Amino acid sequence: SNIRSYRSYGNKRNKNLLKQSNQSSNSNKSDKSSNRSGFIAPISVILLLITILSLGVYYNNYYTNENTNDPTAKLLATLLGEHESAMSLGQMSAKEKTEHLIERLTSYMPDIDMFSNHINRFTNSSTSSEHQLPVLGPIPTEGAKPLFGMTHRGTDAIFALACNYPKNFYQRFVGSLRKSGFSEDIVLAVSPIEKMKPGVEKYLQETNVISYGFDVDCVGKDNCKLKDDFLGYPDPRPHRTFANIRYALYEYWLRNYRDTSYVLILDFRDTFFQKDPFAGLPVFSQRQPVYDLRLFAENAQVKTIGTCVYNALWVGRCFGKPALAALKQYPVLCSGSTFGSYLAINHYIRTMLSSMDSIRCWLKGIESDQGYQNYLYYNGYFSPPPEILKKYSGNVTVFAQGDGVVNTIGAMNGKRVPKDKKGPLDTFWKARDNEGFILNNDGTRSACVHQWDRWYKDLHKFVDSKLF
Repeated sequence: SNIRSYRSYGNKRNKNLLKQSNQSSNSNKSDKSSNRSGFIAPISVILLLITILSLGVYYNNYYTNENTNDPTAKLLATLLGEHESAMSLGQMSAKEKTEHLIERLTSYMPDIDMFSNHINRFTNSSTSSEHQLPVLGPIPTEGAKPLFGMTHRGTDAIFALACNYPKNFYQRFVGSLRKSGFSEDIVLAVSPIEKMKPGVEKYLQETNVISYGFDVDCVGKDNCKLKDDFLGYPDPRPHRTFANIRYALYEYWLRNYRDTSYVLILDFRDTFFQKDPFAGLPVFSQRQPVYDLRLFAENAQVKTIGTCVYNALWVGRCFGKPALAALKQYPVLCSGSTFGSYLAINHYIRTMLSSMDSIRCWLKGIESDQGYQNYLYYNGYFSPPPEILKKYSGNVTVFAQGDGVVNTIGAMNGKRVPKDKKGPLDTFWKARDNEGFILNNDGTRSACVHQWDRWYKDLHKFVDSKLF
């Protein structure tokens, strides 16, 4: 991709830290390395499959009740991290054992994200996800349906995980969004009806929310899997954190949208709206498919990946010290707000899921998805795939804090904010107007305000009295 810095914001230090990048590729330009990788990838895939099938034959022939002491079979079981007894595995059919072996081997491949991307490039030529295989598992045909008889309109949408909250949390998010004029799909994973807080069920129906009853099977705190009825088959992924689980929801919901749709993925609890975030887009009927991914940075004057204790941990422990060293001077990109066209959001979700399936940061004590977001963007994984650029224009844009449709304000308040950068939103940061609304850097009201709860004492009365 060609990376072109076309805009910068803030003071001199902020300009140096944050360059708003437009990652784009021209389909008329050839890339020799891309051509080589396009030739090598199919061969690598074929060799890998031959290896897996060979091991599968051995597994079927020797890992039976009569061969539970076979040393090679035991080595395979150890390599694959089996918890089942040799006896129970021996009772599997040949087909079951082969499928089991392939699943376990591919789940532990260190470069499964790149492997998945190669597979997708050769197998997914359609721009619609209606018949597209998920990153893991078969196409869902008997999965969860929206509550209350609601259906997706299939135009634009906002996705969020929104379980176990009281009614006023939904009013802040959904109520302010509907008041802004947004009439398209709000798609939320909510508590099952029997577990909803008082007033939530009625409010979701009144505001036409596409609500999915969401429940999980957990082993300990924040270590869960989707229940079988959500996808219509057992969750193909292991127990993991909610920050990771939610991407499977996004993938499931995205099947209902078109290649001219736009989708905004958001954190639920700490977000409210002041304007329709989709207002600046072309009318739906007049759009053409395009790859347009928009990411939103936290305040770069206050912190970078390297200076933030949490973000440094999420990148360093998960992807290694060299990866952190390469990224430490860059602004933090928030994983709680991602906006884009269908083509871009589809690639974004699949890339995040593939990396999670490969790296499994939660096994290293990292519960957050933000390390993935920053590592993958700064290493070029969110760039438009070549097969997309053969047909459509494409770019990835990073917006500085205070620019774009999402204004993430949390980093500007807290214990670790430098003293010379600490002060009220209105008088110090000049980020509120005389009516209390949050402002972008250009003085206009922000469409979507994220991480507002870090300023709860300053903002909660304004939010609850004016926005819904």
